[in-house]
Amino acid sequence: SLHNFPEGMAVFLGSVKGLRVGVNLAFAIALHNIPEGVAVALPLYFATKSKWQAFKYATLSGLAEPLGVFFVAVLFPSNLNPEILEGLLASG
Repeated sequence: SLHNFPEGMAVFLGSVKGLRVGVNLAFAIALHNIPEGVAVALPLYFATKSKWQAFKYATLSGLAEPLGVFFVAVLFPSNLNPEILEGLLASG
C-alpha cells in the first residue's frame, strides 16, 4: 500500500501536467500493477492457503492508489505552479 499511494499521486499530477502525460503514466502503472498484484497475492495464498485472503489483501493494497489520487486532488489545486508540480511528480 505504501508503494501504491505515490503511484496514484503521480497519475493525478501527470494528468494535471497534461493529458498525454497522465494517460501514459496511467497505462504504464496499470501494466506494472499486474505483476505487483501477483507478488502480493502469491505469498499470502501460500501462507494462508486461502484464495479469498490473498485476493482481499492484494485488492486492499491496490486501493491505496485511488486514495493517493483523492488525497492529492483535495490537497492541491489543479492550477499548481509548474515548479511545484514537477517537484511533486519527482517525489512520487
